[in-house]
Amino acid sequence: MGIDLVKKICIAVIVGFLFSLFYENLLRWYADFFVVDTATRGADAIVVLGGNSRTRIPQAITLLKNGYGKTILLTQPRRQQIKYKFIQSEYDIAKLILKHEKIHYATIPSLKPGGATSTLEEAYDVANFLKRYRLHKIIIVTDAFHTHRALYTFQKVFRSEDIYTKVEVAPAFSHKYKVYSWWKSEQGLIDYITEFFKFVIYFFTLWNI
Repeated sequence: MGIDLVKKICIAVIVGFLFSLFYENLLRWYADFFVVDTATRGADAIVVLGGNSRTRIPQAITLLKNGYGKTILLTQPRRQQIKYKFIQSEYDIAKLILKHEKIHYATIPSLKPGGATSTLEEAYDVANFLKRYRLHKIIIVTDAFHTHRALYTFQKVFRSEDIYTKVEVAPAFSHKYKVYSWWKSEQGLIDYITEFFKFVIYFFTLWNI
């Protein structure tokens, strides 16, 4: 066995040993990159992005009741075409929760026929809304793993559209897993691994706007 091969084996063993000791910290640091919480009190509106209403809407209500915003705004996501019309969309569920809690809300109309299908489209919808309603500050509420990409997207779109509204973000945490142990859950793996690729795509897509 050559000396170079022995060195490579030793390095691999050492790296593997160190990873086994620190992998949980590394995976937590990985998640920390995606989870952002910049929300402060006094926003004009709390904007809830489409999807996962069971976590996002309760978080928005909590923020509202604690003085983080004056009202709740919903984006208008496109309704999925499904066979069974009696199955409620996340948008329908969001409205039902708010009505049940007796919380006033309004919907930001989408520029896209049928509603928005992505974070980028929602950002342009909100920017268009803010051209008519000049708000000083808004807070975006979305899933925790989605907060960094959402904030980045909204800030880039706002700059490109000459929108000077300050945008902050608040995470809605999953009930299915904890952020500090996301890799132990199938849903956590799906969320945080796919988010990496989505973030990379958005980063380069929005580079020049």
